[in-house]
Amino acid sequence: MSSDILAEMGGTGFSTTFTPLDPARSAEGAASALYDELYAIIGDNIRRVAKGKAYRQVTEDFLDIAHEDGEGRGDLVSFVFRDGAGLCQASSHACEHWFQLYLAALASKSGGAPSALDTLAARHGLALVDEIAPLQALLDSCAEPLVVLRGHVFGVSGPKEDPYLVSDSLEEGHVEMEELREAERAKVRAASLKQRCDCVVCVTLRKEVDLRLPKPKRPPKAKKPPKLGIETSLYNDGKSRNVSDGKATALPDAVFEPPSLESLGIGAPITTIPDGIARLTALRSLHVINTQMTRIPEVLFRMPWLRELALSQSPFEEASDLAKMPWLEGIRLTHLRKLRALEDLRFDSFPNLRKLKLEWLELAHVPKSVWRAKKLRELEISDGTMTALPASIAGLTELESLTLWLDKLRKVPPLAGLMKLRVLSIQSEALTKIADDALPPGLTELTLSVETCTTLPSVARLRELTKLTLTGAFTALPEGLGELGALKELWIYGKELASIPEGALPKSLEVLSLCDCPQLKKLPTRIGDLAALKHVSATRTGLTELPESMRRLKSLDTMYVQSSPSFTALPPWIGELGALDFLALSDNPALGPLPSSMKRLKKLRHLDLAGSPGAFPLGDWLKTLPLESLYCSDAKVTKDEKARMARLLPNTRLA
Repeated sequence: MSSDILAEMGGTGFSTTFTPLDPARSAEGAASALYDELYAIIGDNIRRVAKGKAYRQVTEDFLDIAHEDGEGRGDLVSFVFRDGAGLCQASSHACEHWFQLYLAALASKSGGAPSALDTLAARHGLALVDEIAPLQALLDSCAEPLVVLRGHVFGVSGPKEDPYLVSDSLEEGHVEMEELREAERAKVRAASLKQRCDCVVCVTLRKEVDLRLPKPKRPPKAKKPPKLGIETSLYNDGKSRNVSDGKATALPDAVFEPPSLESLGIGAPITTIPDGIARLTALRSLHVINTQMTRIPEVLFRMPWLRELALSQSPFEEASDLAKMPWLEGIRLTHLRKLRALEDLRFDSFPNLRKLKLEWLELAHVPKSVWRAKKLRELEISDGTMTALPASIAGLTELESLTLWLDKLRKVPPLAGLMKLRVLSIQSEALTKIADDALPPGLTELTLSVETCTTLPSVARLRELTKLTLTGAFTALPEGLGELGALKELWIYGKELASIPEGALPKSLEVLSLCDCPQLKKLPTRIGDLAALKHVSATRTGLTELPESMRRLKSLDTMYVQSSPSFTALPPWIGELGALDFLALSDNPALGPLPSSMKRLKKLRHLDLAGSPGAFPLGDWLKTLPLESLYCSDAKVTKDEKARMARLLPNTRLA
């Protein structure tokens, strides 16, 4: 479970990674549906347990509002709880705590059976990738516990010996530590020192984990799949099937229909796969996850038409079984902790191996034969202990995509000679330096997530780069950035970045995203020279204003300025951005009234002012906008003002 929030919203939260059961199927759409279902289930369980006046501020108000802040996008399900300009700190604190507890409860397994979370994810064609912290560990230790004082819930934060209260800014409930009675202060200090939460949810879960789960909705009769005795679904015009049943210990032959199936995902506690699968002569892709199989079924050794095999979260023991399928073009091995002798498997004996993913296998090093698999085009290695990769990686001259998620990686291996490499992603918490000549010149996409690297390598040689993502403690942008004439997207997460020099950004940019850059006080004065810009985002930055040259950005259709405490005003020239379709100004506590020139934004369909109370009331110019949605939660908007806005915008969704 990651603590990183992958949404451009203020507040707190966490995200969890899932992967499609069928490697040929995207997680897009499925992750969104899973987010909605998980939010509903966890929210219902919270309301069932957290009763009473003290928790009403969370369960009756905040919980419903926060649903729209999180999302399921790509392979991530992100739960985000907005702070609301400091007005909802206790509620967001409580929600994050409770959602983590109930997600851990859903992920708890009994024996070898899949968890409730596994089953829910499988219904959407997904499988959990991240390891969820055990529920008992969360119940035993809580760094920021909750306490109830004077009929309200508070968070306890700060140093153990000198804690402070995190509260919602309610007139009748807000209280500071120095205002507490001695017994109340003792209660807060005790909670801080114990690092143990005694909120109603924690107390209830310590007694009994009683999860209330909804029964799966039955599809309309006309759309019911054949009665196979297990949960299964067909999609992709009947070319793909997903089997996801946490109780099925055997598969009926009818699962292997129609014979035209091209991809199959199996997520069930089975111990083997029936021979009937051999009838699927069109099958090209098979993903096996959350099973009880210890060996690869022999029937698969008689299916030379199978091209891709993914094995995940199952007790497979013998890596040598894979050698009996030399025709494979794609192999993915994920969380196989009992797998033995992977080092002895000769990956170079697969003459057509194009894709290889080795994810969280707890390897001391990558098997040497991987570096001899000369036809590899896509390689992904994820590991939490590996510190280095050998120079022999340079021999994979056909590589087009390389992902290295190695938390302990200390040095970038020699990649400059990989002339066909187009996509490179490196994530490490141990890298302190990357040499200027370490990166191959033909890259089109580059992601560097290097938390301890203060200086980034020059990108001047990367003339074909179209997308660049940078995350870490760097203090300056890489040299040569402004010379990249093909660059379209620049995504920056720079906690120590204080400035962007004039001319540092290429004029080809269409997307500029600045997130978690609290030291950044201003944008380049001449940013208006970037005529191709369509999307500008500044979230959790130190921005105070927008440079006047931005009025020349006639192609700009999306702009975020969010969670920036020093941002005070939207300039009058904002009305000159005629292409603007989406404007987000949420969680800006210092933002003042919006200018009347807003009425000139004839294409503006979405306006987000949630958590920015100073922007209200809005002028009558509001009625001239073609708004489809207006977000104003957590902005202290009065009932009269809401009613007025509803009259001005009868066809607009107010949230």
